[in-house]
Amino acid sequence: MQTQSDGARRTASRHGNAGLSLIEVMVALAISAILLFGLSQIFVGSKNVYRLQEGMSRVQENARFVLQYLESNVRMAGYMGCGNDVDLTIKAGSPPAFVNHLGALESGLGGVPIVQDGLKQPERFQRPIEAFAYTGGSVDNAQPAVGAAGDWTPSLPADLEFSAGDLPVKGSDVLVLRLIGAESTALLGDFDMPNGHFNVADPTQVKTGQIYAITNCANARIFKATAGGANPITAGPAPDNNLFLTSDITSTWTGTYANMQFNQSGTMLNAEVHPAQYLVLYVGLGDNNGTPTPVLKLLTGPKGAVVPAELADDVEMMKLQFGVDNTGDGDIDQYVGADDDTVVNLAATNPTQRDIAWRKVLSVRVALLMRSQDRASAVAHTGDAAGDNVFYLFDAREQRPADARFRDVYTTTIALRNRLGNY
Repeated sequence: MQTQSDGARRTASRHGNAGLSLIEVMVALAISAILLFGLSQIFVGSKNVYRLQEGMSRVQENARFVLQYLESNVRMAGYMGCGNDVDLTIKAGSPPAFVNHLGALESGLGGVPIVQDGLKQPERFQRPIEAFAYTGGSVDNAQPAVGAAGDWTPSLPADLEFSAGDLPVKGSDVLVLRLIGAESTALLGDFDMPNGHFNVADPTQVKTGQIYAITNCANARIFKATAGGANPITAGPAPDNNLFLTSDITSTWTGTYANMQFNQSGTMLNAEVHPAQYLVLYVGLGDNNGTPTPVLKLLTGPKGAVVPAELADDVEMMKLQFGVDNTGDGDIDQYVGADDDTVVNLAATNPTQRDIAWRKVLSVRVALLMRSQDRASAVAHTGDAAGDNVFYLFDAREQRPADARFRDVYTTTIALRNRLGNY
């Protein structure tokens, strides 16, 4: 027999197993959605921060490498071992401290500067540094593209050795350096004048046909090594120990002058031979999975024989300024661009005038616009009046594309070690 208390218990049991109501489910879903939204925002924010930090670190790493490379090479321009190339005048009774034997001298004696107009760009070591300023007008920021020779001031000469399809990109300056390498080998014995014959201690460091500098801290000579003499080299790739100056030896390279500058009772006055280097640094186009990418390139020799090396990716622009001494007191008077035609006329096209102008350069300012390889922001910035995504490289104002990449400008000033203080 069913009692009232038994029915009440069954009713209570049914109510206890009824589950959640619709309102309770909706409240739970709303709370879960809020929590998931918060977590997703944290995840997206963390990802954006990581992407930005990754882009910044890559840009800083590339910029640091490029600036260190430029500093180590620019400061050595014109430096000849422990000597230098400052004295380029021919004085009666003695030769200049520096002579470039790759071309004949075209001036006489009497304290006048050396003139060597017939040299090609890779041979003009009496002009240790020079540059070409981009003056070709506006640049398409959306996609880097190579320019034409006439886009720079002065126009890029053909003997800079650029290949037709590998010219610099629009907007960037071109820097040319001529210097000697750190490697060296000592000279052995006296010069065999007037033939210019000599031997070196380590023949593995010298090869026929290459350009070298012979220096003993007081004097420096640039020459191209050739083989020959009483003990000619054997055929094959072996380095050459029995070397000569090339046949275009000038009248200043005489036995008297050589003995006076390098020979002293067979000691050679501690003379050494260093490799001479020709460096052209410019922003060119590389390839990133089929997409043209601006990269800093290094050209070191004739087109076709030497492939430009890619030093660093995502160097978008390089601008240069030069500290010049226009009063002759050994101090920097002002900074000008490579297109200057008023202060010291760095844009001179006459070879002799250009040699004289560029020898007044004491230091170099470099500005690099670097970018991240990939997107570094979820929002693509646009250039506006407030200066968003607008960068200044010295006097150049550059508005870059809205591609969400991280960008920054890095600058440095480099002194030419043998120029300041008239050293």
